[in-house]
Amino acid sequence: MIISREKDNEELRGIQGIIKDYLRVKRMDDFVKRILSYIIMRGSVTLYRVAVDLGMNFSTVYKKANYMVEEGLIRKARFKPTSYRYESTIKGLLSCVAYECADYNYVVSALKRKWGLPQLRDEDVAALLHVLTSFITRNNFSLELLEMPLNTVFLLYNSCGSDIYKCLLSYGVSNDVASRISNVFAYYMVRFMRNLVGEWGYFVETDKYQVLIDSKGFVIAALCTLCGSTRYCTGEFVCSKLYDNLQGIIKRVKTIRINNSKLDLKPDNEPWW
Repeated sequence: MIISREKDNEELRGIQGIIKDYLRVKRMDDFVKRILSYIIMRGSVTLYRVAVDLGMNFSTVYKKANYMVEEGLIRKARFKPTSYRYESTIKGLLSCVAYECADYNYVVSALKRKWGLPQLRDEDVAALLHVLTSFITRNNFSLELLEMPLNTVFLLYNSCGSDIYKCLLSYGVSNDVASRISNVFAYYMVRFMRNLVGEWGYFVETDKYQVLIDSKGFVIAALCTLCGSTRYCTGEFVCSKLYDNLQGIIKRVKTIRINNSKLDLKPDNEPWW
């Protein structure tokens, strides 16, 4: 178990308190809890299936579901011309943590799937939930940021800098949680850069420019002061001065492509490394 309710774990109580105070859900009666728990357990599902499996009156399910959509606990998506499926939102998952409508460990597993963290342990995701909810509420950000936690990780980086571990300790976070968050932070940043630049992409920085280059040699984006003023531009607008400067910088990428033109940096028979 990640969090033991038998031990009345302080971490779980802390998360519940933060979320309850911040979400301000109008009401979470037993019907709403049952429906929300079922949708979290089953994933995308029709209201007909909810009513049948829970043995509830369809009109009650429909009424409660409309309320839950309005509150942002679930969302609906059309899958047939006259039919919708419903799934939980991040707010719904957090509400389930706060009001204990489903097992905490299962909710954490659902968050892991929604956040695209299959390679991390549930304990790491639980630590991430704890820190992000505290960070967001302390700074009065919207909990909608948790729909895309990478954005919140970047905000955390902007606040803490590269040493996330020491920063979190200074905020009173325990050694164990801070260590787990460092792991999650590294995972997100490495995956983000890998997705952005590819397996052999590069970020090149000098005192005059910063350039992001993908694995095929295309300039994705650049910040440049070679022309006397600071310019931000995507690859198709990179200036000739930057184009020329890159020739002596890149070591592993054979070719840089700018404005659909190819720049060979080294003879083809020269190794990349």
